[in-house]
Amino acid sequence: MNAAGQLWALDEQDRLRKLASIYPELLTYDEQLIWRVICDHSVYGKEMKMTIRFKHDEGMDMDLVRACWQEIKAYALDSGTKVDLDSAMCMHSDVPF
Repeated sequence: MNAAGQLWALDEQDRLRKLASIYPELLTYDEQLIWRVICDHSVYGKEMKMTIRFKHDEGMDMDLVRACWQEIKAYALDSGTKVDLDSAMCMHSDVPF
């Protein structure tokens, strides 16, 4: 109960990030799948000539996570494709890291 204030976020993406960072053992199975995609997925952006990731050494690109949220969830939960997620990442990634 004491951690509720630390974990609360209006947006699902922010709540998941907080929960995974502070209490990863409380993630549901589906949340674990989504978190794994956020932490591990990358795509090489040919136009930008760089690898695009949600999570990188400097932290997490929450703007990109928010922009690709539906594709992240769909891919993690087997209702979307890697191509859809990769396309969304390339389309919404405009900040080099």
